[in-house]
Amino acid sequence: MIGIFLVWLGIILFIATFIKKLKLIQYKKTFRILAIIFFVAGSFIAGIKEKPTPPKINHHEKITETKQNKKELPNIPKINAEQYPEHSPERALANYLLCWQKQDWNKILDYTQITWVSESTDPTESIKNHCLGRGKLLGASEIKRVGGTPYMAQVTAIIYYKWETDTFKQPIKANVICESAPYTPNLGGKWGVNPISIVNIGPPTVVGVKQ
Repeated sequence: MIGIFLVWLGIILFIATFIKKLKLIQYKKTFRILAIIFFVAGSFIAGIKEKPTPPKINHHEKITETKQNKKELPNIPKINAEQYPEHSPERALANYLLCWQKQDWNKILDYTQITWVSESTDPTESIKNHCLGRGKLLGASEIKRVGGTPYMAQVTAIIYYKWETDTFKQPIKANVICESAPYTPNLGGKWGVNPISIVNIGPPTVVGVKQ
């Protein structure tokens, strides 16, 4: 109300300086300055609006909503190589994946194909880059032989890995070869995973999101 009053007072005072009968014309400069001051001040006061009160935040509701929207991380299957028969391709792949999970890049060579290791100029660094390029391994399950030949087994598994903040699971297949020396297939030798033979046989599925 005060703002509007000052605005009108300024307008009236400004107009009054033009009315000779009011004898304000001799002081018109002074009164016009006052009129402008009243007008500007009144406009400013009238233009100020009461700031809206911010809504009250119910922190309990917010926390409850966060918990409801949060995707819980699944129970990642642990890799247990000992559940598979000794001297089997399944056990070789299980140990390979276990070393990958532990990031033991020296030990993993014990479960890698002999020929592949002999042909690589830097097998430790090469296999490290190959594994980490797929993400951080968290676990694996359902390791089983599905085909191949007596000396080369095709083994599948479901791996669980983290990429950035997401956790995925994905089915893979690997060739596991039994050799006693480079280029020497021998069932009396050692089963080893060929790293570059590991391929995806299904799309990745998001199973958890870190909040």
